[in-house]
Amino acid sequence: MRHEHLVEINKHAAPDAAPLTRRQLWNGLVLRAEDPVPFVEAMDRCVILERSNAHLERELHFGPARIRDRVVLTAPSRVRYEVYADEHQPGGTLEMAIESDDGGALYVRFTYVLPPGGPASTSEEQAALLRRAYEASDVQTVRTIFAFAAENRLD
Repeated sequence: MRHEHLVEINKHAAPDAAPLTRRQLWNGLVLRAEDPVPFVEAMDRCVILERSNAHLERELHFGPARIRDRVVLTAPSRVRYEVYADEHQPGGTLEMAIESDDGGALYVRFTYVLPPGGPASTSEEQAALLRRAYEASDVQTVRTIFAFAAENRLD
């Protein structure tokens, strides 16, 4: 399954919030990679196993479940999550790419790719539910970035 959608960034700001800058948005996406717990409701913790300027190797804890992934950072515009397949799940990728239009509006393009045999391959109804869950999670990511910007954590 492949699912791609755009989230217009400043559309999701609170009425009194200052618009996000491209730099704040990038810093928010990096923060999500380095400390995903505030962004992912069911996650208990994240352990960084390896770090460089361009990537992170992580272990994500969801109760007793563990997921390993690699995050590739292409500053200042793209974050790619590569989830390793194991006996419990088939892996997949998520890419978040910052885009803008001629008017200066900021967007993030979220692209999910799940391999054949993944959870969305059983029925179109389940795939549709998964797509809606991804989109809701992505909008929540943007709202969390706004909250961190309001606390001056992204400058």
